[in-house]
Amino acid sequence: IAVNSTITESGGGNLLIATSGDGSDITTSATISEAGAGNLTVQTSGTNSNLSFNANVTGSGGGILTLTSGNSASSITLGTGAVVSGDVVTANTPVLNLGGNSTLRATGTGALLTVQSNAVDFKLDVSMASGATIVSNTGNVTFNSSAQSGEIDITGGPANGTITANSGN
Repeated sequence: IAVNSTITESGGGNLLIATSGDGSDITTSATISEAGAGNLTVQTSGTNSNLSFNANVTGSGGGILTLTSGNSASSITLGTGAVVSGDVVTANTPVLNLGGNSTLRATGTGALLTVQSNAVDFKLDVSMASGATIVSNTGNVTFNSSAQSGEIDITGGPANGTITANSGN
């Protein structure tokens, strides 16, 4: 699915953008927004099924932003400068790629930002380009839960990306 036109839901309902099957990708070049009290979910399923965000995605109003790629040979990618944010954010993927100056952010009060691998072995690879950020304004940032733990590799380092929880406090 290619999202080339702005999608906005503001009435408080849930917004779901989904594909299924091997190789079923979702790529955005236009803004996606859930401004009501509902949840925003963007998901693919199957092998080699990727999410690519080349424009901003915003979930606000108290809902949950959930991003889910396929579980094998799949990834979530934030393109250069893309901002993907929600009051609470959950990203389920074996590979998370953040392009230059891109941001994955939880904005809600005390909100959790979770990055969880959905691979069979729960291995998680996170790659951060220059200026990329993963941040929770006032809550925690977690990678893989203890119930679904696996190897976690984060590349990029301080010069190439930052991870901040609770606004650095």
